[in-house]
Amino acid sequence: MKILFNEAKKLFSPILLIMIIIFAFFVCEGFMALPFWPQFHVGSPYETEVYGELIERFGPTLSRDELPGFYEFEEGLIRELEEELPKSKLFKENGIETYEGYLEAREELHTKRDTGGTLTEDEKALLEECERYTFREMPAGKLLFELQDLDRIDRDIEYGRALATDESIEYERDYLDMVGEERARLLEEKFRSEEMSLLPATPVEVIKNDVLLLTIICFAAVFSAVLLMLVTDRIRGIYPLAAASYTGKRIFKVQAVVCAGYGLLVGVLVCVIYGAALINKGAGAFLDCPIDNYYNDFWVKLSYRQYLLCMALAVVIFSGAAGLLSYIIGRLAANYISGLAAAIPAAVALGTAVYFATALFFSAQSAWVLERFWSSVALPFAITLPICAFAAAGVGLILKRDRGRDLL
Repeated sequence: MKILFNEAKKLFSPILLIMIIIFAFFVCEGFMALPFWPQFHVGSPYETEVYGELIERFGPTLSRDELPGFYEFEEGLIRELEEELPKSKLFKENGIETYEGYLEAREELHTKRDTGGTLTEDEKALLEECERYTFREMPAGKLLFELQDLDRIDRDIEYGRALATDESIEYERDYLDMVGEERARLLEEKFRSEEMSLLPATPVEVIKNDVLLLTIICFAAVFSAVLLMLVTDRIRGIYPLAAASYTGKRIFKVQAVVCAGYGLLVGVLVCVIYGAALINKGAGAFLDCPIDNYYNDFWVKLSYRQYLLCMALAVVIFSGAAGLLSYIIGRLAANYISGLAAAIPAAVALGTAVYFATALFFSAQSAWVLERFWSSVALPFAITLPICAFAAAGVGLILKRDRGRDLL
């Protein structure tokens, strides 16, 4: 126990953990999608808020029986907007008094401008007023963005992508005919479901984008700390002394355990920090929503909460495997330069593997396989667990060699 404690002190230091937090913060701010929530992907600035209101009213899903209540909620926002429109002198002069009138006028002006037409001065002024109301005038701008989010739900229902009927699903018939019989069957089953999830695309797209970066943070934090510890021990001549006695050889096994534990701790720490930031952005409203909606194209019936836990578990397992791999490289490296030279290709290989694992996670690449619950859930671990097994086998070979040699 004393050996374990002494070896753990080399890695589990407050300074290292603080450096990990700082590193994670800068990577998050500079490269991750989370800081751009909710406007990452197709979201509006008020997507989280308006979907949160829907979830408070109807729960995590919207059923066919609840559609009248949804339309009533949407009409309430339209009435609020139509109380704001007459406040604009230009809108009043051009007869724009309704939400539909506003959309038609803006679309007509955009179309004329984008197709090479010449706008008159009055038309330019009206277009500028439309843009001002959308982006700068409050509360009209907020209402317009919220109605835009609700319009996506309207279009999904109208064109048969959610709560589909025999009539509405015909809009998707050409697409269903192109994707193959098995996938078409799964899609049609999803489209005809009696309930649609109120989970928008952004919460899932953000996770898909950021999981790879989370593994990179874990990889960098674990490798840098473990390599520093092991190579320093080698340079100081600790290994030859340890290999000369049975008690000393126990250090090697203890170091392997400490490296794996450190990797797991870093993985947990990074996921907890990211999870707290995610909840702070408003993701807590979607935790009970199913992920198998049209936007995300998932087959498996998990909640967003379960999806996050699966992704976090995959990151933690990967981080633990990174600890074992760093132990192997650290034991074989003669100095810091050779350790970094080995770590770089290992990082590229692991990063590539994790990219494909996260890109395929719950996706619809193979409908025949992914309609099975266990296959979908096992997919992210199909990469991380073999990496973990490979690392454990490598550590086992090194420890076996240590038992049979007096000096390294």
